[in-house]
Amino acid sequence: MKKLLSTILLAGVVLWSASQAMAYKPAVVFDMGGKFDKSFNEGIWNGLEKFRKETGIKYREFEVQQEAQREQFLRKLAKRGSDPI
Repeated sequence: MKKLLSTILLAGVVLWSASQAMAYKPAVVFDMGGKFDKSFNEGIWNGLEKFRKETGIKYREFEVQQEAQREQFLRKLAKRGSDPI
């Protein structure tokens, strides 16, 4: 009985994990320097690319050109159901 219960529990965890991974929609808003700023933004971009190659999960990205766009892009991500990084 314990073995059966353990097997059912493990199967549930595996199925739940798979469904969560499929529902994950990563997104990032790069700051004014752009994603190739040779600093923080570029480090984030490199990490995102590594994540994409390892998991196959695509991500959304926006580059801020003006200060006012930062909030607009974050709101747009929220409306689309994305998970901001």
